[in-house]
Amino acid sequence: MIGGEPMVHPHMDKICDMMREELWGKYVREILIISNLHPKMLKKGTL
Repeated sequence: MIGGEPMVHPHMDKICDMMREELWGKYVREILIISNLHPKMLKKGTL
């Protein structure tokens, strides 16, 4: 997944798990998120 905005949703891990199960089922083990993060936006627990 490639995001244009920083992905700071508090339940991003659960959303990714749900998307993986819904879209790709057992064929995809994990989802890599690529987002254009700025160093000032990096905070613990935001990604």
